[in-house]
Amino acid sequence: MSRSPLGWVKALARGWTEFWVPASTGASAGLLRVAVGLVALWNAVAVCANFDRYFSDSGMMPWAQLEGRVASKWTLFAIAPTNDAWGWTLAAAQVVVAVTLLIGALPRASAAAAWILALSFAWRNQYLPNGGDMLLGILLFLLIFAPIDRQLVVYVPRWRRRQMRRFPANGLVLRVISIQFAWVYFVTGLHKLWSPAWQEGYAMRLVLRHTAFARWPTDIDSVVLTLSTWAILAFEVLFPLVFVPRLRRYFLIAGLVFHAGIEATMLIPTFSVMMAVSYLAFVPDAVSQPWIDAVRRRLATS
Repeated sequence: MSRSPLGWVKALARGWTEFWVPASTGASAGLLRVAVGLVALWNAVAVCANFDRYFSDSGMMPWAQLEGRVASKWTLFAIAPTNDAWGWTLAAAQVVVAVTLLIGALPRASAAAAWILALSFAWRNQYLPNGGDMLLGILLFLLIFAPIDRQLVVYVPRWRRRQMRRFPANGLVLRVISIQFAWVYFVTGLHKLWSPAWQEGYAMRLVLRHTAFARWPTDIDSVVLTLSTWAILAFEVLFPLVFVPRLRRYFLIAGLVFHAGIEATMLIPTFSVMMAVSYLAFVPDAVSQPWIDAVRRRLATS
C-alpha cells in the first residue's frame, strides 16, 4: 500500500530526528572521552617538559610581549603574569584534569577545566598551537555537553546519577562532532580541487619535498605519488558519505590509513592523532557497547 503524504512527512521527521538526536547508551561518548583524555594528558606532560622554554617569563615569549594584546585577556596566566610559580600551577592542574578526564572522575567538569587550561596555554604563546591543538580544543569543549559520564567512569556525583536515571542520553553532541570533522575533510577537499597541483596529481610530490612538512627525505615513485594525490582528493571530497551506514566502515578505515601515512611521512604534530580520535564519534553505540562489555567481562574474570 502506498504511503500517504502525511505518512511521508512523518517518516521524514522521524528520520531527521533519528539522525540528529539518536538514542545513546553513552558507550561511544565514553570511549571518545578516554581517547581525548589520553591526548590531553600527553599534551599536558609535553607542556611541563617544555614550560621554561615556551611559557615562562624568561622564555621565548615574555609576558611583556603579550601585554596589551587580545591574547592577554583570555588566559589564566593574566592572574599573575610574571610569576612562574603560577604558571607551573596551571601546568600541574592541566595534568590533573587530563587524568580525571581519562579515568572518568567528574568527567564533564574535567572536560571544562581541560578546555579552559588548553586555551590559557594556547593564548600564552600563540606561536605554538597548530591544527591538532585546535582540534583538541574543539573536542574538549564539545565533550562538556556530551554524555561522557555514563560509562567508563570512576566517580559521578549522586545528583547527576539521579538525573541520568530520569533523562536518557542522546547522541546529539556526538553527531555535531562527527559533522564538524566531516566538514573539515569536505572543505579541505573542495579547496584542493581548485589547485592545479592537486588536479594534475603532483601535490604530494611537492609536499614530501617541503622541508617544513616532510619528516625525512623520500624517494617515492612518481606514479605512486600521483595516484596518492588523487586518492586523497577523492577521499576528502567524498567523506560526507561516511554517514551512509553501509559505507561508514570503509571511509573510517581509509581515514586511518590516510592519517597513518601522514604521521609516518609528515611533521604535523597531533593533527592526525586528533582526526583519528574523532572517528569514535562516528561509531554507533550498537558497535561500541559490545567492546565495553567485553572489556568489563575480561576484567571481572581476571
